[in-house]
Amino acid sequence: MLRAIEQSTGCVTVSFKDESGAAVVPDSAKWTLVNNANNVVNNNEQVEIAAENLSSEITIVLSGDDLKIFSNVNSVEARWLIVEATYTSDRGAGLPLNQAYKFEVVNLKYIK
Repeated sequence: MLRAIEQSTGCVTVSFKDESGAAVVPDSAKWTLVNNANNVVNNNEQVEIAAENLSSEITIVLSGDDLKIFSNVNSVEARWLIVEATYTSDRGAGLPLNQAYKFEVVNLKYIK
């Protein structure tokens, strides 16, 4: 599992594959970042990925308050990066391609 450091920078690499497992470039994609309580983190809800940045593999960069610790009693906190995309194949257009990436944020104790 990916581990990111509180208030630092972390990257999540997202790969898109069609129904047969082949790499595919999505027609559209957006992402949402939520914490363990299913609350949106740092207003990152339904963040659109620009068409010119779409490829079969993209990297989403999270930093600062994206990786904020919400309770200082926790040594780590879980985050989920939810990716919603659509793609076109010989089976149709607008086919949904949704994924969730779970990772942990490590509490550094003295970061505010």
